[in-house]
Amino acid sequence: MKARIEHEAFTEAVRWGTRNVPIRPTVPSLSCALIEAEGERLDISCFDYETSSRISVPATVAEPGRALVPGRVLADIARALPAERVEFSVEMGRARLVCGEVRFHLPTMPVEDYPTPPPMPAVAGVADAAAFSHAVAQTAVAAGRDDTLPVLTGIELALAERIGLAATDRYRMAVADLDWRPKHTAPAKALVPARTLAALAKSLGAVGGEVTIGANVDEEGTVGLIGFTAGERSSVSRVLDGHLPDLRALIALEYPTRLRVDTAALALAARRVSLVADRDARLRLIAQDGRLTVESGSPEGTADGTETIACEYEGEPLRLAFNPVYIAEALAAVDAPVTVFSVDAAGQRVLVTGERDGGGDAGGGAGADGAAGKAKAGKRGGGAGRAQAGKATEFRQLLRTLRWTE
Repeated sequence: MKARIEHEAFTEAVRWGTRNVPIRPTVPSLSCALIEAEGERLDISCFDYETSSRISVPATVAEPGRALVPGRVLADIARALPAERVEFSVEMGRARLVCGEVRFHLPTMPVEDYPTPPPMPAVAGVADAAAFSHAVAQTAVAAGRDDTLPVLTGIELALAERIGLAATDRYRMAVADLDWRPKHTAPAKALVPARTLAALAKSLGAVGGEVTIGANVDEEGTVGLIGFTAGERSSVSRVLDGHLPDLRALIALEYPTRLRVDTAALALAARRVSLVADRDARLRLIAQDGRLTVESGSPEGTADGTETIACEYEGEPLRLAFNPVYIAEALAAVDAPVTVFSVDAAGQRVLVTGERDGGGDAGGGAGADGAAGKAKAGKRGGGAGRAQAGKATEFRQLLRTLRWTE
């Protein structure tokens, strides 16, 4: 085996092709990346029995062949190489990598020991890669991190006329809806590990263009494997057993009270006052007469912080207490100038959405600056509406309030 490849293509191929190499592999061969050279392409792939990743890049192949080399070592080498063309070859059971005046030799393992990764499932539809990445990032923050409750560690993808994304850790819920071009009419659901999907979607979003989603679907609409392809990159992942409850039905409550506030101003105020808060502190919001007081501190009262900012709210004083981490992550998922807090009658559940100037709901992303919305706030019926016409995504997050303590 012998091939020459441009530096940028090689480093990107190694980065993607070793992304799933496990730290503690169950069998030695899983610590390796499979490199294949044939025709005018060099392919690098890895597989850990949970997720497989593969990338194909152009190369000048003098001798076709396959080699199994240590994945993490290869990734470290690729990051350290000078910006020159790379020559990769295998002779007498050893891999040789030359880049300018830099040379490395690596051991190889028998290719026959490497497990065969699953093929890409049948195409289910096509979505904008950046929009898909954005929607996944919005919902991933609400996914659980407790592996003893595996169902709650996933993001559920509902593949129908639109892609519905949902996640919950029991204390908060996040849902997003995304336009796409489906290739089938039968709806299907897949519960994908949140960490896997978030990392994958972030990488595919950086590539741009479109992402093709493939799924093996049974007669009951349950997905066995799900795959994603963007350009020359692809990944196939297992899905978790089970399904989430209908989060959209749980979110579709009556929210008679609304508070509108500048997204960036609230995010900054929350970050400031939390500087003196300990891990058990609450972030408290007090809305009254067009002013929102943001405060936090230690439970012992030895330190506290307060900041008051403008808001749009009319009615009796509104008092809400939140986990400060949840508020920070919710605001980071709103890319509209205005964040809307829609509060249920009991003051126990708050729906967080974004709003553009003119009153239209928005999707999410990093908090953006801007003036407060112009729509009149106060006592209103109903929850958040649909996104503006033409929006690719719609995002909502439901937070539970904490018991108010002074």
